[in-house]
Amino acid sequence: MKNAFTKAFRNPAILVLGLVGFLVVGVATAADLYSFERANDDGFGDAQNDIAVTDHDVVKFNNYVYVSVENTNGAQILRCKISTGCDAQADWAAVVDDGFGDGVNFSISMLAVFNDYIYAATQHSADGAEIWRSDTGNADDWEKVVHDDVDANGAGFDESGFGLGTCCVPPEEKAQLIEGDVVVSVGGEDRLFVGASNVGRLFYTDNGTTWKSATDDSFGMGDEDGVNIRDIEASDDYIYVALDTNGDFDFPASEGAQVWRCEINTGCDVQAEWSRITDPGLDPALGGTYDQLYDLELFGGYLYAATDEEVFNKGGQIWRCFETGGQCTDQSKWSRVVSNGFGNQDGNSDVLSLFSFADFLYATTDNGDDGAELWRSRNGSTWSAAATGGFGEG
Repeated sequence: MKNAFTKAFRNPAILVLGLVGFLVVGVATAADLYSFERANDDGFGDAQNDIAVTDHDVVKFNNYVYVSVENTNGAQILRCKISTGCDAQADWAAVVDDGFGDGVNFSISMLAVFNDYIYAATQHSADGAEIWRSDTGNADDWEKVVHDDVDANGAGFDESGFGLGTCCVPPEEKAQLIEGDVVVSVGGEDRLFVGASNVGRLFYTDNGTTWKSATDDSFGMGDEDGVNIRDIEASDDYIYVALDTNGDFDFPASEGAQVWRCEINTGCDVQAEWSRITDPGLDPALGGTYDQLYDLELFGGYLYAATDEEVFNKGGQIWRCFETGGQCTDQSKWSRVVSNGFGNQDGNSDVLSLFSFADFLYATTDNGDDGAELWRSRNGSTWSAAATGGFGEG
């Protein structure tokens, strides 16, 4: 079932969208519309590649598009040269094909570009997440920067899972998954932030090899496991973090998705510099029922948030807050601009990702009934469908 979109790579020449099983490439047509065509064979020709790309896993680096795939025998990274169009299986080649030599690295949950390197974060269910990097992106040219074999950081955050937990601590108490990334300038120097899910803590690096903690576990709300950092966005002045509990309504002081922010000029490197700008669950009238917050996007002066609504089965939702001038300070500044799964609350159960491209804000849905859908808007309030039915393969 081609029922789930992931985040897109886009530039003026190419729009690459990932679905479960395959990629599509958007080609510009009249009236700012796009026609879509397949960009690869199912699973890039490998039946074990059951997810084409995951969120945050499509990036441009050195004139190539890179995507990652899950594989039970070890995650893969594939790339294509942008000049080829990236619209056929033959354009794609694997540069990582075995989970960096460890099949337990079944997923690469994040790709990022920072200071002339491409970074890849793995999901490792036993030892905790790893981070690798390369200055070329070529096969066999990757080095470990967060891994048990690395010992460059006295604080221990260079170990798998950022050193959270020991060999004898259950894996669920480690940072298993890295999601979300953003590069900001702090004091004239670039800084890469990444989110460690399952412990809900933010980490950063100034040089790519030494990693430090920017927040407490679960942003100081408690020490329970299962809190996820889904996305990180940055404006000129603020960093925004999407935090959710992945359906764990027993989590204290939370019981729902939320957004936190930090003013960049403070450094954003200690918990005290972060504040919550939504109520738990975003919607007090519904009892804080939004347990998952999938994505954030800045567009037209607003900060947008993509969510689901589980308890009352109201489908995927989009919320926004006027961000310009630092005005996005609390729940009262937020309003819902998409409700009930774009009118199909049973089918469009989640809004999975948001991205801006060619003067439009795009939203993608998870639809297990008819196939994934792609919606777009010029103003964030009026939306129209750009693609439905999983591109005809629903």
